[in-house]
Amino acid sequence: LIVSQVGIAGSCVIGDRVVLAGQAGLADHIEIGSDSIVTAKAGVTKSFPEKSIIVGIPAVPRKEFIKQLKTMKDAGEIITKFRKFEPMLDEFLAESNKA
Repeated sequence: LIVSQVGIAGSCVIGDRVVLAGQAGLADHIEIGSDSIVTAKAGVTKSFPEKSIIVGIPAVPRKEFIKQLKTMKDAGEIITKFRKFEPMLDEFLAESNKA
């Protein structure tokens, strides 16, 4: 199933029962295994095996995409915590430079 505005470069091999959602793009010389789903606006630059759910730009497996989102959320929390302790760190560094 190819939904609207999908771009497929030459020499791509697309398996059976693959869904290419709207505005997904496939680079040249890649393979998408059967029973896979390429989500909307995914930018696929490498091959994926069968039964993959492919998400993002650049496209990655769904589980990896979720890990990336969680990491970004955690990074925000870490930055907030760091900013609380940054004045203490600056003070410590200033004291150690005096010694």
